[in-house]
Amino acid sequence: ILATGATAKRLNIPREDEFWSRGISACAICDGASPIFKNKPVAVVGGGDTAVEEALYLTKYASHVHLLVRSAAMKASKAMQDRVLAHEDVTVHFNAEVVDAVGVDDGSLSGGGG
Repeated sequence: ILATGATAKRLNIPREDEFWSRGISACAICDGASPIFKNKPVAVVGGGDTAVEEALYLTKYASHVHLLVRSAAMKASKAMQDRVLAHEDVTVHFNAEVVDAVGVDDGSLSGGGG
């Protein structure tokens, strides 16, 4: 899952349309409890308050949450940064870039890295 902020911001990666609503989402609150994400590693793209809040929310459902921050620092409030950095089920990756989405045989988005 790639929950991309308060508005449905697209990542503009090559296969984004192929996996939209099949592993890529813009709303963790709307889609996070879906069975396709239950006990699976997920990623949230962003470093602002909304992305951090959604990353923390997803810890209720996902096996682990990766917060992909595109720059060297988060823009979220200090309190939100402290919460997400202290959470054992969230790994924050700074200077991260999503370049594409990769699928598996059943047509769903893969959780694997490359």
